Amino acid sequence: MRRCGTVWGIAGLWGGALMAEWGLDFRLVSACEEAGDGDGVTWLPGLIEMMADGTVSIIRKKHVLSSFQTMLQNNASSIIELLTSDDRVCTQFIGTFLGMLQNVEDSAVLDLVTESLVQLITELRLKQVLHCVLDGCQKGLCEVSNMTLSLPLLSFMGKLVDAIPDLADFIAATHYELVEYLSQGMLYPNEFVKAAICYLYGQLYSLPSAAEKLTNHFTDKLCDLFLGTLENAQTKELQINCMGLLKQLLKYDHFVLMIMNESECPGDSESTSTLEAQNPLPIVLKKVLLSGEELLQIASTQCIAAILVHSPTKYAPAFIYADIPEFLFENLLSTNEVLIWSLYSCLLLMTEERIFFSKCYSVYGIESVVRSLKNILQTNNIELQKQGLLLLTEILSRQPVQINLFTNPGIFRLTTDVLQEAVNCPVLEVAIKANRSASAFLRKDHLSIPVQYGELQNLVSKILHRCADLPLPMVKKKLGQPTNRDQTRINTQHGRLLTTGLQSFHNACRLAFDCQSDPLTQENAFTAPTSQSEETLDTFSCFLLKICDQLCIPTVLKYYERAFISESMETFFRILSDLFVIAPTMKEAFSEKLASVSFIRLAFKMKTTYHFEQRYPNLNQACSDFLYNLCCILWTLKAGGHSSLNEVADLLQRHIIHLNGTISEYLHILLESPDCCTTNKSLRSQQYTLIIIFFISYIWEDRLVPETDLFWAVLGFLNSMQSLGDIPSPYVMKAVIYLLAVCQEKGQAMSEASVNGICRMLERVGNLQLMYFHHPLFFKFFFCYPQLMEMLGQRIAELYISMQDCSQISELNNHQVCSSTNNKACNVCSLLPLIKILGSNPEALIIFMDIIVSGSEELANKVLIILTVFLNGNDSGHISAVLCSRILQVLQKILIEYTSAGLKEKNLPLILRLLYLVKLKSHSDRTMDSTDFKLLHHVSSLSKKCNVNNTNILQPCFNFIYCILHQSSTSCTIRGAAMLLSNCSLIELMEQLLALTWASSSSSESCQALCCSSWLIASSLVYFQHCYNLEVHRTLHVDLDTLLQLISFRSKGKSPLLLVSIIQLLKTLLKQIFSSALLRTKLSTQPVEESSIQPLNTESALYLFSALQNFLIQKHLLLVQASIGCLESLLDFLFIKNKDVVFHMASQPSNHFVLLTCLNGAQSVFLQRGILRFMSMLLKYGCTDTHTLSEMKQVLENAAKIQIPDIPFPVAVELKNFLLQLQETNGAIGDAQRETINELLEKVDCIQEPPVTEDLLCVSGIVVSLSHVTG
Repeated sequence: MRRCGTVWGIAGLWGGALMAEWGLDFRLVSACEEAGDGDGVTWLPGLIEMMADGTVSIIRKKHVLSSFQTMLQNNASSIIELLTSDDRVCTQFIGTFLGMLQNVEDSAVLDLVTESLVQLITELRLKQVLHCVLDGCQKGLCEVSNMTLSLPLLSFMGKLVDAIPDLADFIAATHYELVEYLSQGMLYPNEFVKAAICYLYGQLYSLPSAAEKLTNHFTDKLCDLFLGTLENAQTKELQINCMGLLKQLLKYDHFVLMIMNESECPGDSESTSTLEAQNPLPIVLKKVLLSGEELLQIASTQCIAAILVHSPTKYAPAFIYADIPEFLFENLLSTNEVLIWSLYSCLLLMTEERIFFSKCYSVYGIESVVRSLKNILQTNNIELQKQGLLLLTEILSRQPVQINLFTNPGIFRLTTDVLQEAVNCPVLEVAIKANRSASAFLRKDHLSIPVQYGELQNLVSKILHRCADLPLPMVKKKLGQPTNRDQTRINTQHGRLLTTGLQSFHNACRLAFDCQSDPLTQENAFTAPTSQSEETLDTFSCFLLKICDQLCIPTVLKYYERAFISESMETFFRILSDLFVIAPTMKEAFSEKLASVSFIRLAFKMKTTYHFEQRYPNLNQACSDFLYNLCCILWTLKAGGHSSLNEVADLLQRHIIHLNGTISEYLHILLESPDCCTTNKSLRSQQYTLIIIFFISYIWEDRLVPETDLFWAVLGFLNSMQSLGDIPSPYVMKAVIYLLAVCQEKGQAMSEASVNGICRMLERVGNLQLMYFHHPLFFKFFFCYPQLMEMLGQRIAELYISMQDCSQISELNNHQVCSSTNNKACNVCSLLPLIKILGSNPEALIIFMDIIVSGSEELANKVLIILTVFLNGNDSGHISAVLCSRILQVLQKILIEYTSAGLKEKNLPLILRLLYLVKLKSHSDRTMDSTDFKLLHHVSSLSKKCNVNNTNILQPCFNFIYCILHQSSTSCTIRGAAMLLSNCSLIELMEQLLALTWASSSSSESCQALCCSSWLIASSLVYFQHCYNLEVHRTLHVDLDTLLQLISFRSKGKSPLLLVSIIQLLKTLLKQIFSSALLRTKLSTQPVEESSIQPLNTESALYLFSALQNFLIQKHLLLVQASIGCLESLLDFLFIKNKDVVFHMASQPSNHFVLLTCLNGAQSVFLQRGILRFMSMLLKYGCTDTHTLSEMKQVLENAAKIQIPDIPFPVAVELKNFLLQLQETNGAIGDAQRETINELLEKVDCIQEPPVTEDLLCVSGIVVSLSHVTG
């Protein structure tokens, strides 16, 4: 202590010298400070004396204090060491500074003193120093007569407690009198003093332990004074410090309760002191909020939030009734982000109170929230964006259904725009919040009328595109490899974004469903009557289905391949289930597409992989609901229609949710056999459910299990059923048979015992149609086993064919040529399974034949079409023999049962059509067996029993007769023709039909077709009778004049094919020079000069020649061939009778016109048999017309330019004849042309005749032989 006293004395002398000599350079102090010399602090006692001396100027004190502060900052340790070494020095030093706070009036010096003292005490942190300081402060406050003088001291104390927070607890515990004095200062009218006191109080109550000790002080003395001060504060400083104190007080529940209770019962203006609050705290805070000062507004909103956070339901009504939400919303357009955050937080807490919405503050403020959020999204403040979106979400979620939030369509549109912008934010956390806001926004009660479906579509599209743009999660690393925490966090955020996006889309689907029951939301009320708006519910529903198909499903499946998120998959399957309901017109196509891309397998895989019933019950329910809806739709669509839907739906709804095993476990369930009644019902129901699901999945080729395993499981299920005598429902039996049929295609086959068991079970099915399933494999199953085919083959075939669509397949009476080439254009793909069965199983042919005999007319027609297609692709003699034998039996039965009442068999025309179709596909020059002759006999006998009006029977009969005459070997043809010639009734019937040609009643298509066949058969019989000199029992009579007139002038309404048949008979008569024993022509009287060409005359011959020329131009294939053949026969006939007439006809100018017309086309148009034969005919009879010969030379030049080996053989034959005739023309061609002819002849000779091709064609229901017409 002596040493310290010495130092103190030296310092005092130095200090006195300093005061005496102002010129002392204070840079020495700074130099010492910078050098860190400890001796530099020995002048501190002098500094104390200088500060205490009132004669020293303020400027000098300020300079010294500034230097001391700098030294304290740079060399605090030395100063602290000095002060701690002597308590007396420390106490005197602090006391001097405290005294300056009371005596100095210069604000700058006070600030330096305050800062230096606070810094020094903070560095010391000695308990005795703190006692000294607090005692000095308390003494100073008590001694002042004017509280204004204590302002520096109060400010110092506030700053000290701020610098040393634990000092607050020290003050509350040891210097309570000082706190009591502070409450008295609140009564002083000086607001600066009050501001300092409030600041100090704020520091004291910021420490929880101190606040607890000062609870009674606040209750007894401070509460009313503080609330009054807060309400009546005028200066900004006091207002800010009051708000700061209030904010500290609001941290504690009991202070909040006390303040709010005090606010509920404010005194009136007459009985309450002006120092106490006259208005509740909410009113006071609203006043501060309206001050226009952003700092105060921030403080006000933070205080409101601080109150509400304790209990929104308890304290929010007071603020809501004070209309504070209105002013909070109005301030949302501020640009101060701190204020906006405070407003968001405050409003967010208020949304927890129902009154906030019932008072319509949400309706009032929604526009402000949306516009504020729109502005905030332009900034980089992510947390503020998240807070704003959270507020919007809460408002949208909690808004009562009865109160429409978006009464203004413009605000609705603005909200969708803001949400789209937020969804598109690159920050994932903001996008996630935006998705949640969109989920809350997509509610029916939020829609504005008229509904802006286009805006909703844009929002949903933006959400799904944002999800689709997500990068796929990283593939999981192998066990043992370290995981990247950042990558894990990013993957988690991506998963949350996908989940929230799907939830938004799900809410959009629910919105569409809810709108279906409200007429106001289905149509745009402001659409003009003449226009069609796209803003409709149907359009929106279709959009949801389309975007789900194109965007949602691919996105979820790609993400699911890398990572499993239960919430995402749950929402995903709920979306799919909802889409079945919101778009009923498209649900079938949507279901088919889902089934075709293995969505049944996907749902089952999730149920079996994650055992959702234990771990994820909600996801299990969602998957089960989806499977139920999908299977019910698919069942109605293909499996069973509506007949058994109720039973199947009830079964699936009750048991799908309990299927949670693996696929192998499912198969074991099918193999189990129940052992008691309780398990029987439960196990059987599960087995039925599995059978139904397997059935539906296999229909759409979604194979859940291998066919081999499924085959044995289904057989085991059947054996269990048989052993217990259970009778399955028809729809279960349908599914079982189909599954067995599918597995059978993979090489599996049932044993005879299993087949017999199925037969016994099928016998118990009363109505076979209930268990029938229209599918080729189902149909084929019954024709793979003789027992099933014998028992149910015909019935199954009838059901299958009755459901077959044959409308697009050409049949014989549809005016198309029925040939193998034309079948390529027919839609026969659906008949291929039937064709294969018929080709491999002759017994099936008999079944089909029996359906034609005994089935309905419609069914028999379909079977005939099927057999027609089958015969076109199959020329097996065995098949023909089987059909012919069965047809013979049928005809024999019909003729035996024939009565005077006529033919009663309803399907006889179809049977006869099948008969000639079989013959149509037989090989040419085929030897007829006894069945063929019997058939010819019965058909001819059947024909003679008909009259001319029975066209539906006579037409197929005549077609068959014509086939026999032109398809058999020579010996068989002779025998067949003789058999027909002996049938006088048939000949008589034919004569009636020939005469019917001229009648006006023969204009019908069927009548003309029958007449056509009659002319063809007549020409064939005339030809065969003349060639083989067959016996004639009855002759035919034809009016030649009428015949020639019909050909020459072609009566209106006569078909080209009828002309072909008549020309064919005329050609035959011309070749026989009208000397047939079978046919007699009726002639008109001829002039004597025309007797040389009888029975024709020159005029009729010229007319006939001209008419046949005209037929060449018409380009009807058969008519051209028949006409050119008749022309050749006519010229041959005239050449025998009168050569002059022939040469005259061959040189007619009309020949050149005909040839020029026929050649008017492509360069290779001359490669037609009719044209080549026509030119050969003209050359044969000495055509001398120069123009005609010129055209023929041009044809020769064109022939030299084409690829001769590529032309058909019949054309090559006619070309060769033409070249030979041209070569023999004297003087008409030159040497070069002869050389060309020789080269062409060499090429033509190299063309080989192809194998035998089809000669018989069916044209418009009429069988025609090409060789007969062209010969």
